Amino acid sequence: MSNETRFAAFESLVEKHRDSVYGFALRMTRSETEAMEIVQESFLSAYRHLGRLRNETDFRAWLHQTAASHALHRLRLVGRAPVADEMLTTPAFDERSLTQRFGDNWSHVVDEKVLDAELSRAIEEATDALPQGHRAVLLLKDVAGLGYQEIADTSRSSIPTIKWRLHRARLCLRATIDRFCREN
Repeated sequence: MSNETRFAAFESLVEKHRDSVYGFALRMTRSETEAMEIVQESFLSAYRHLGRLRNETDFRAWLHQTAASHALHRLRLVGRAPVADEMLTTPAFDERSLTQRFGDNWSHVVDEKVLDAELSRAIEEATDALPQGHRAVLLLKDVAGLGYQEIADTSRSSIPTIKWRLHRARLCLRATIDRFCREN
């Protein structure tokens, strides 16, 4: 493959994935400047290692894992990295919880409001309010689509810890959605 062809193919990958990587980095760091630098570092790493990746699915996962590594590295440098003793209070669900009100499959209720700006804002605020370790795992798993082992390698945490943090973070987001549906 010629350098021009390789570069054109890479430009196409950048075009396709840059917004996703930027959004992910922004959610991880909460800084536009840091997010832009993480995107640059991630794509530079991707370009250097492009020959090792076999397909675009691998590329997306690898790119997000690289972005996560850069984000966590930056957070460690400024002392905002996930720490093991972060606590998150498990929300209580009352008789009016989503399951009680709408049955086991309440996703249709949320689907009707997905584009609702208030719900989006509530979920974003709830995600931002999570302790860093919980938020990072949630973003790595549910936004970046990384597997548990990839998250463990990236975050230097055990898989049971990752699963525990992810479960607690999802419960908090569920409580936010539950509260939103009760109030609206």
